[in-house]
Amino acid sequence: MRIIDISIKNYRAFYGEHHICLDKDGKNLMVYGENGSGKSSLFTALQDFLKSSVGKIEIKENIFVPASQKNTASIKVNIKESLETSKTTTFELKLTEK
Repeated sequence: MRIIDISIKNYRAFYGEHHICLDKDGKNLMVYGENGSGKSSLFTALQDFLKSSVGKIEIKENIFVPASQKNTASIKVNIKESLETSKTTTFELKLTEK
């Protein structure tokens, strides 16, 4: 199995919807960028997504999102079953703030 893309919406420093493609024909991927560009937020999104399958996670208020878009955060991950097939499965975690 391989994660082929991630969509993050209104989560931490990600305001709006962001799509990150990881499908590079089996090649490794490096995440880099300026301070404050979202590297740690991407890591935390993946970490929270994976933790959600084994227990509850706590989400703090996202101060970057307008009040009209509160409780619309989500993390969506598409996984390809194998390199030999094009079959993918999508998993989505919808987050609500406390």
